[in-house]
Amino acid sequence: MALVGAYCSDFMDKSWRIPFGHRAEKFPRNIWQGNYYIVTPSAGYLWDRASVAGVSFRNYGEFVGSGRPCPAVARTLAGHIDPLYRPFDLSCNDLDRADRFITEFKRLDAAD
Repeated sequence: MALVGAYCSDFMDKSWRIPFGHRAEKFPRNIWQGNYYIVTPSAGYLWDRASVAGVSFRNYGEFVGSGRPCPAVARTLAGHIDPLYRPFDLSCNDLDRADRFITEFKRLDAAD
């Protein structure tokens, strides 16, 4: 999450190690995956900054589940995700993800 936000919130900085210490059961599941505002960087994520700057962007799977962005980031990502790109799922082959990206890239490129 820090890379997408370009920096960590105070909560994120202090708590990301918890799963590695076998204490994850004390926190809600997936708390670090954008489902809670406490982990959101105060200046926003990279896509928030791109939106403010008027830069076009496309998101492929980051903070997305079942083709929809998670609640904490939904406002900015709405309309900027490929609903057919598979969210994080280890049963999905990376080559299939690459094929989907290339297919959409070609479609968007043709549409200019």
